[in-house]
Amino acid sequence: MEEAKIASDTCTYNQLLRGFASLKDCDAAEGVLERMGKDKVMPDWLTYAILASIYVDAGLIDKANAALMQKLEGMENVRDCKAFDSLIELYARMSDLSGVNRAWESLKKSASPEEAISSCSQLSSSWTMPTALTSVFRNGNQVAQPMNNYDVRICNVILESYLKRNMIKQADAFCGNLEWSGAAPNLKTRVLVANYFTSRGKRHP
Repeated sequence: MEEAKIASDTCTYNQLLRGFASLKDCDAAEGVLERMGKDKVMPDWLTYAILASIYVDAGLIDKANAALMQKLEGMENVRDCKAFDSLIELYARMSDLSGVNRAWESLKKSASPEEAISSCSQLSSSWTMPTALTSVFRNGNQVAQPMNNYDVRICNVILESYLKRNMIKQADAFCGNLEWSGAAPNLKTRVLVANYFTSRGKRHP
C-alpha cells in the first residue's frame, strides 16, 4: 500500500495490529500505534482492545489497564456492544472484578437487556458468571428483580448459561424461583432443561 501510495486508515492499521497480536510482538504493536499518530489516523475502540489483548497475553497488566481504562473506556462516542464485550472479556482474563463490573454497567446503558446478559453468558471464565448475575438480580443467584420487568427471555439466557457450566443446583433453584418472581417458565425454559438432561441420559431430579 505504501509503494502504491495508498493511504492507510484505521481499519488497515487494526488488521496490522492483529498480525502482530498473532506474533505476540508488543514492540511492533506499539510501533503501529505511534505510526497512526504520525499519520494522523484516529484509533478506535478495536485498536485499543487488540493492543490490550497483546499486553494481557504478555502479562503486561499495567499496560493492558492503560489501554483499557485510559483509552478505550475514555472514548465518549463508544456505543458498540462489541466494545463492551471486549472490555468484559479482557478484564475477566486479568481477574479484574472491578473492571468487569464497570464495563458491565456501561454495557447495560448501551445494549438491550438480552444483549447485555448474553454478553456475560458467553464469557469463558466461569467465575465471572455469578458476578454478572449479581449485577442483574438481587440476592445473588436467586431471582428477585431482574431487568425489563421479569422478562422470561432474559431468564432463559441466564438459565442456559448455568446449564452450560453444569451448575445444576443453581439452575434448579433458578427455575424454582421463576414462577413467583413474575417470569413464568415458557416452552424454551422447559426445552433447555429437557435437552440438558436428555443429552446426559439423566432424568431431572
